[in-house]
Amino acid sequence: MSAPELVDGPAPTGLPGAGPLLEVRDVRTQFSSPRGKVRAVDGVSFTLDRGKTLGVVGESGSGKTMTGRAVLRLIRPPGRIAHGGLSMVGWTLTRYLAKRFALTILAVFASIFMLIYLVDFVEMLRRSSGLPSASAALIASLCLLRVPAISEQVLPFAVLAGCMFAFVNLSRRLELVVARAAGVSVWQFLAPPAMVVLAIGVFSITVYNPLSAWAKDQA
Repeated sequence: MSAPELVDGPAPTGLPGAGPLLEVRDVRTQFSSPRGKVRAVDGVSFTLDRGKTLGVVGESGSGKTMTGRAVLRLIRPPGRIAHGGLSMVGWTLTRYLAKRFALTILAVFASIFMLIYLVDFVEMLRRSSGLPSASAALIASLCLLRVPAISEQVLPFAVLAGCMFAFVNLSRRLELVVARAAGVSVWQFLAPPAMVVLAIGVFSITVYNPLSAWAKDQA
């Protein structure tokens, strides 16, 4: 099999971070037969960078299909990957999923925050309609100080709804199906949202809660 050829291609979208998208290091696949072990792929190594398209060129029977199946972890008995390292997506996928979940949760929380703010602003305007000193700007700033304490109570719902929306969106776009076919385990799907939720919890306790308490006191 000839050396892989890297040519310019369209850059993948939605995949953050630096570093290669795919690393294959000295991969060797073997198949057991009555006559002994048959080497289908023997010592293939290449790196696929972002914004590049990888073309594997070779004659029939040179191992192109087995290389692709090894990358996708689709080698089945009696075949096996005898040696080598496959680093497909790895942290890139983790960062991508974490970003998707974080942005979805942030969008849900921001929507709830704005809804609470508008409802509170309209209610405060109604209550202060007879006070000449209560201007719209004063009421708007007062509501902005009151809303963080109220919205903090719906943060768990925003996290739950955001995770559900993110999973549904990933499923509808078949991203989970493709990643699962590439050998990504269920735990690798669950690790990014778990890390995002943990980070949100720490941020809520250490930063958002004291900030909302201070704003409530100022109001």
